[in-house]
Amino acid sequence: MLFLLALARQFLGALGQSAKVFLKMYNMKMEVKGSELIITVDLTKKGKASATGKSLMIASSEGNASVNGKPEVKVGLNVYTPVGV
Repeated sequence: MLFLLALARQFLGALGQSAKVFLKMYNMKMEVKGSELIITVDLTKKGKASATGKSLMIASSEGNASVNGKPEVKVGLNVYTPVGV
């Protein structure tokens, strides 16, 4: 496992991307097309329990994530459903 993490960091470092941000995001993809940021989330994916257990996280940036090619732009995203809905 540590080997794979080191390999991912080496690969992403060569691309000029942050391995930490890339590996933390859950069920979301960000891409820049021209002047637009496109965020894709698979809404059919089962959510995982939040830290409090009050909601099911469908997707998350797990904090603020830099946009590829635009490191000055940050995104913070949480997509969730309350438990019992």
